[in-house]
Amino acid sequence: MKLIFSVVSVAVVVLFRSAATAAVISDDKHDNLIGKPVKVGRRADANEILSRQAEKEIKEYVSDLRGYTIGTSWLPDSFGADAEQLRAELDSIAEMVAKVLPEEPRLLAQLRYARYLHSKMSGAVEKLANFPSMGGIYGCISEAVNLNIGLTRFRNSEGEPDLLAANYVHQIRYGFETTLENLKISFRRQISANTPSYLRELFNHEVLNARLTIDELLEAGIKAGLQM
Repeated sequence: MKLIFSVVSVAVVVLFRSAATAAVISDDKHDNLIGKPVKVGRRADANEILSRQAEKEIKEYVSDLRGYTIGTSWLPDSFGADAEQLRAELDSIAEMVAKVLPEEPRLLAQLRYARYLHSKMSGAVEKLANFPSMGGIYGCISEAVNLNIGLTRFRNSEGEPDLLAANYVHQIRYGFETTLENLKISFRRQISANTPSYLRELFNHEVLNARLTIDELLEAGIKAGLQM
């Protein structure tokens, strides 16, 4: 009789310990989930795939836009010829980003920059189309406009300085900065007392934008320890 009672007691203790251990494990799992987003199977996986694809599309799109830049200038005629296709691609990317839920701040920031860059290039094409000639004062203004577009080559898909660009500081300082200074000298030689003030303002506006951009890009490069 004592033997039976002993066996039963041991069994009860084992069952009690097993139940307690299971409860602790369950509580630990619950604690580990607190404050963490819970993904819902296939739907979450599909959303992640869509997010990665959208980011890839944006980076490729911005890279394509940067492909229109050359030297310290760019190719406005080529951009203008592709304008309709580029707009359609941007709209398609925007639709893709809109389907990513919840919204991702980084993805939205990349889309905003892609839109900004496309708008900046489109605006430059319109400015150039309004100039009656490409020589003299108008030529200087056109070159200043083109210089500002050329500088977009040194920004990544988020609009930040692209410190990975080859010869980053050297290109900006000895390419763009030198071109800007020569352009200012050329403009001063072209103007006269009869030069309309709005043409001076147009040129000075483009020069100021270029100067601020060059300073920003150089400062970022120097802070990162990049060599000239």
